[in-house]
Amino acid sequence: MPTTKDLLNNCTTKALIVADELSVATHTGPTIDLKGIGRKVLVIINAGTPAAGGTLDVVVHESNDNFNADDDVLHTFSQIDGASLVEADLAPNKRYIRVVATVGTAVFPASVEGIIYLEREVPSGL
Repeated sequence: MPTTKDLLNNCTTKALIVADELSVATHTGPTIDLKGIGRKVLVIINAGTPAAGGTLDVVVHESNDNFNADDDVLHTFSQIDGASLVEADLAPNKRYIRVVATVGTAVFPASVEGIIYLEREVPSGL
């Protein structure tokens, strides 16, 4: 999903992990520049039915220096092992965020979306 802007509700939707059949590996999503602090991010995981034994671990990281030396865990989701829709409403304390998804055992169809909001108070220009 490309970046979309909802002008009525003043929020931006970004693909944190693009929808795909994720292979057994660690998948790192793009770095999202929140253009400062003060926004909230609703992170939504849409997980399909995995191949037998498939697991998905998703961690949201935050950083002030674009993940050069500063890389803190903002939120860790419980391990997913079946079709589900999971969300977390997060308030990052740093400028950048990104998602790291680790697939274990078997292929797992999934996507991770981020809805960035409270932009009215702190315009982001995303």
